[in-house]
Amino acid sequence: MAELPSSYTLRVPIERKSIDSATGTEHVFERIETVSLRRLKGKDMRIIDQLATTPMAMTLALIGKMTGLSAAEVDELDAEDVGELGNLVERIMPAGPSTGGTS
Repeated sequence: MAELPSSYTLRVPIERKSIDSATGTEHVFERIETVSLRRLKGKDMRIIDQLATTPMAMTLALIGKMTGLSAAEVDELDAEDVGELGNLVERIMPAGPSTGGTS
């Protein structure tokens, strides 16, 4: 299994926003330019079984687990960043279980 870098710099930063309840105005309170990466754990891998028939949903969910971004934040990632982070997910995925040899 390949090593994972400790962080990834987004090609297109995303923003965390809040809405002022008094005025209804949207405010940016954080610009995310770099995300920390962590290795996936067994509990994270359960997503594979749950979303195996929807590969993009599975990739996006695993990106969220790996980066700590919420599902809404992952949805805001640029396609190029999704591709690069998806490649990192693939690199660290363990090989599937052996199904046995042929006779």
